[in-house]
Order: sequence, then C-alpha cells, then structure tokens
Amino acid sequence: MTAKEFLNRAYRLDTRINNKNEQLQRLRSLASSTSMSYGGEHVSHSRKTDTLENNILRIIEAEQELNREIDELITIKEDIKQVIELVADPTCRLLLESRYLCMNRWDDVCGKLEVSRSRVFELHQTALSMVETVLATRRSLCP
Repeated sequence: MTAKEFLNRAYRLDTRINNKNEQLQRLRSLASSTSMSYGGEHVSHSRKTDTLENNILRIIEAEQELNREIDELITIKEDIKQVIELVADPTCRLLLESRYLCMNRWDDVCGKLEVSRSRVFELHQTALSMVETVLATRRSLCP
C-alpha cells in the first residue's frame, strides 16, 4: 500500500459514513411520515404493526452498521495520526493533518499553510515521501 493509499483510507470511509448517514436520515423520515385523510369516509384506524416493526428493525440495523463504520474510522484515523506524528518536518505534518485527518480541501490547506497551490503540492510530495519512509520502517519492525 502506498503512502497516499494509506492516508486516503480515512477519507473514503468518512465519505461512505456520510452517505450512509444521509440514507439513514431518509429512512427515519419515511418511517415517521404519516398521511391524514380529510375525506368523509370512515377509515379503519388499525395499522399494520408488523410493517412498522420491520421498518424500525431495519433502521436499528442501519444505525448499528453506521456505528461499526464510525468505530473503524476512529481506528484508522488513530493509525494515520500515529504515522503522521513520526514525520520529521513540522510543515509536512501540518499539511498531512489538515488534508488527511481534518479532511480539508486543497484550497483550505493552502490557506492554513499560507502558501500557493503549487508550493502545497511540492510539500505534499515531500510529505508523502516521508510517510513512505515511516511505513517502510514500520513494516520492517513488524513483519
């Protein structure tokens, strides 16, 4: 796994979690929505509780899956953080933290570092090389 692939694991999982969270919100909204009848006809007030129960169970299962992925994201971010902390250059560390832990866009990273886009990309290449070194050292210590 390259340094960039290692660092991007959190971003991809964070995106997946956000998508699942949106889906869960829609499920909750659908499950809680009701429609009222304003006509003069008498309508039975009994509801199919098994359908409602199934919907609630599906929502609970989706919440549990989301919580598992959040736990995984926390673990991955901690792993990435430990590697970033071993990068020697403080500017490169700040760049990596901003991009891969805080999930900032490149323009935001440029603003935080107060450098141009071209300079931030140069720093990024340097930082990736440093991460490669840290990962190689880590692999050699823990085969």
